[in-house]
Amino acid sequence: MADPYREALNSLVGLGADRVLVLQGPAPMQARLSHGFDEASNWSDQISLGVLERSLQGEPLLLADVSQSSLANRWSVQISGICSVVCVPFWSPSSRILGLLYADTRTMQRAFSRETISAMQACARRLEQALYGGTFRPLLKAAPIAQEQTGIRLGLKRPHTPSAGQPPGPQGKQPAAHSLAVFLRCLATMVGAGLPLERALSVLGMHQTDSALEQACGRIHQSLCAGISLSCAMRQQRIFPSFECTLVEVGERTGCLHEVLAQLAALGEKKLESQLRLQNSLVYPALLSLFSLAAVFLAPPLVLRGQFELIRQSGQKPPWLTQLLMGLSEALFSPLGLVLAGGLTLLMAGLLREFRRRPNWREKAWERLFRAPVLGKLILHSGCARFARALAITYRVGLAVPQGLELASRVSALPHQARDLPLCLAALNEGQSMSRTLAQMACLPRGLIQLVAAGEECGKLDSTLEWVARFYEAEFETNLDCLLSLLQPLLILIMGLLVGCLLLATLLPMVNLVQQL
Repeated sequence: MADPYREALNSLVGLGADRVLVLQGPAPMQARLSHGFDEASNWSDQISLGVLERSLQGEPLLLADVSQSSLANRWSVQISGICSVVCVPFWSPSSRILGLLYADTRTMQRAFSRETISAMQACARRLEQALYGGTFRPLLKAAPIAQEQTGIRLGLKRPHTPSAGQPPGPQGKQPAAHSLAVFLRCLATMVGAGLPLERALSVLGMHQTDSALEQACGRIHQSLCAGISLSCAMRQQRIFPSFECTLVEVGERTGCLHEVLAQLAALGEKKLESQLRLQNSLVYPALLSLFSLAAVFLAPPLVLRGQFELIRQSGQKPPWLTQLLMGLSEALFSPLGLVLAGGLTLLMAGLLREFRRRPNWREKAWERLFRAPVLGKLILHSGCARFARALAITYRVGLAVPQGLELASRVSALPHQARDLPLCLAALNEGQSMSRTLAQMACLPRGLIQLVAAGEECGKLDSTLEWVARFYEAEFETNLDCLLSLLQPLLILIMGLLVGCLLLATLLPMVNLVQQL
């Protein structure tokens, strides 16, 4: 069987490196194989240990031009005479750094590029697979991007602004809400445990079952290895809400990324819990309505066809209810009726697609639902809960109040809130308190404003907003249970009336026919 370390060494030599070193740990690192080094002296005296120190933190490192990097003034770099360096860690299944792959060049004619770092990372993954078995998924091929300034340290976070001519990031199908909640929780757990972001995204990509998130993990991993921050990489994928991307950026700047990810994971889990509860509550009414419609439209032409034929042959004029039912039965199964049904289905599908494409249509429909007697209260309580929880998160992570208020308004999706937002921002600029600012929003209830004012007075606004979110979530669940408790008997009554009409339409002619015999 071939030596995997020897294969890795040969692969790195084939990339054009003057010197190659395969180190194996854990610490202290020992040279497993080497190429181009002076065997008469220790390998550690011939390279810069500063390069290894950064890679031992879990970050792949590329110095396309060492003279333009922060390591240029080191004595070890000047003595070794290296011009370009690449160093990539490889890992054990327990997420521990097992060793390093090191390569450098002595001339700028053979300076390393991003293609080199991608090839070395693929070599590290093959080495992991050869040592421990299992299936290590290869990294996705990065999209071609312009060459940047040399001296990039991979893994360091910095803002990234795409150029005017650069196309936007890929936009595939949206991931499932359950998969996105699990992704955020896993990422928060690994970052909180001290695992580097590059390794965390690699592990999540290996074990991801959602295809959209699997591709997103690979692209984010490539962006991180190219020096792009996590928040910018998430924005490029277009599957993460702007609220989450902005808070991740704040976490990166303030050094509390793991706390922000944990808060976002909790918010996603709460949102998923509400969605599942609503779906489970609507299953029984939806099935009951479906069976009622099926009984109305399918029972006459399929079950009662024989009785209708007997009524026609009797020569008597049936009641108006029976005539209506017989006409509906004939129309549904006639060629013209089938064509009309198909056309109506296509028309409804087109209108639904157009409804999803036009935001103004959705806003108008949402406003009408908000004015409905019962649904309006449900939408208000759900929106207030999301607004309070999102505002508490932005306040806790230290985001500017105007920006946090704008993001929380997007998350709540309450009608007319975007219209009143400029008034709130103007009130903030005038130095007014949070409670007076929120009073500018007509869609927010007075009780929420009073609770915010109480939280400001006692200096516990974030905890008060969390309590407000829990309060309105409980209100939403209570009102939803009351609505469903009224809806189920109403559906049963409607289904009973429909069945009664069917029985009257079929039994009355049969009774008249029997009486004439």
